[in-house]
Amino acid sequence: MHWLMGRLNVEEIARDDVYALDYFLEKFVAWAGYQITNAPHLALAVPPPVHRIEMDIDRAIDVVGARLREIESLKSMLFTRRDKPAD
Repeated sequence: MHWLMGRLNVEEIARDDVYALDYFLEKFVAWAGYQITNAPHLALAVPPPVHRIEMDIDRAIDVVGARLREIESLKSMLFTRRDKPAD
């Protein structure tokens, strides 16, 4: 938990709406990479079996893909709002 949260900048979360998204995605990618390569970063942690890592990555792809589609929808909504004349 310290590895995950240790460098999280709460002030930056308040300033930058995308910071937390970038931070946690980067941490997920790093952690999965450490598990796959059995990197020394794992310290005493035992990496899960390959099939479990694969399931987690597949689920992450589904989650990120769904959120990406929602973000793209928000961008479309923004263009629609921009094109509307002001009242």
